[in-house]
Amino acid sequence: MWKELTQVEQGLIIRRVLFQIKPGSIKSIMKRIQGKVIIVTGANRGIGRVIAEELLKAGADVVITGRNQEKLEYVQLEFEQMDYKPLAIAADLTNTESCINLIRSAKDHFGKIDGLVNNAGLPARGRFEFIDTNIFEMVLSGNILTAANCTKAALPELIKSRGSVIFISSVAAIHGLPNAAPYSAAKIALENLAESLRIELHNHHVHVGILRPGLVTPPPDKKVLRDDGTFQPVYHKGHQSQESVAKAVLNMLRKRSSKLIMTPAGKIMNILNRLAPWLVRYVLIQTQYSGKYEN
Repeated sequence: MWKELTQVEQGLIIRRVLFQIKPGSIKSIMKRIQGKVIIVTGANRGIGRVIAEELLKAGADVVITGRNQEKLEYVQLEFEQMDYKPLAIAADLTNTESCINLIRSAKDHFGKIDGLVNNAGLPARGRFEFIDTNIFEMVLSGNILTAANCTKAALPELIKSRGSVIFISSVAAIHGLPNAAPYSAAKIALENLAESLRIELHNHHVHVGILRPGLVTPPPDKKVLRDDGTFQPVYHKGHQSQESVAKAVLNMLRKRSSKLIMTPAGKIMNILNRLAPWLVRYVLIQTQYSGKYEN
């Protein structure tokens, strides 16, 4: 029974025993997602789709969005076959008007917006010296502009609801990774956007969270943008599952956590980058041609 509980549930029970927290308080914490209206970007596959599913299981009203209308409708149908009823809205998040229409449609349908999970992103690989400037622009736009546009459009509703906005970042934001300069730049920009928002929205009681997953096992159809502008399949096997990332998002929403680094390697890298950045740089220099950062 104990093993079937999540770490958050185990922690709440331990705290109840140690600090005599009332059972009703635990119940209210665990139900913070139920009945909330939450938008998940990039939800037509991969991590975004799994996040949406976990939110639906937790009782949230979910808006799934992605650029590909056909894939989005397929995911919506899959959820409906599971007796869930998400709202699917296709949107190009690099376009401000498209984001405004997304938020307006979600508000008209559900009456409010309590949360936004900025998951949409564009992975890219390739050495900086070979990357065309157009590719660099695409990666920055696909990772930072999408989140900025969607957050800006949703902000008035999030302020009203004292809601949450979660930014899915990466360990690439800790230190620039070789063969991933545009992606690393985009993720650190994303985190600084989140930090600025956290300060600006403090008096509005809007929760801003940053999640740093490690290398996640990709869906079978995932492709990465290469320096020559082509999209190639991703072959690596990650250190963590998409489900673990989704559960981490739910825990951040429940606890209104500010930042979470998911993997031990990421936590070590974060500490070393503060204490001995030269060591992190040395390790990355030695491993840059190993293929680890190529796929």
